[in-house]
Amino acid sequence: PLAENADLALEVATEGVAHSLSITALLSLLNVIIANLSEHEPEKTLKSLQQIDASYKEFNLVKTN
Repeated sequence: PLAENADLALEVATEGVAHSLSITALLSLLNVIIANLSEHEPEKTLKSLQQIDASYKEFNLVKTN
């Protein structure tokens, strides 16, 4: 239903070997989209990554040692 109003719709498979739905294809598609956006907007990408890194450090979300 949402795709009917979109200018562009991308479909990904959710079938997997397990009984539950697989999000592997969706995550791969998102990774490609994000990589492409990063390539076209390197300054914005760097700023965003620096903000994310600062948040990880501020909230001690990643152990560095």
